[in-house]
Amino acid sequence: MIAESLATIAAALETLARNADAEHPIDPFEVIVLAKQVGAQGEMLAQELEE
Repeated sequence: MIAESLATIAAALETLARNADAEHPIDPFEVIVLAKQVGAQGEMLAQELEE
């Protein structure tokens, strides 16, 4: 579970980083979705680590 959470967070952050350098940035709505995904995965990871 921890590995999957970290992989999801890493993939979302990589997408956001590529977007910052992109000539044609992704839709702002997609940025919001990715940021929420990182937050949700971070919360799940924190709960997993507490157990």
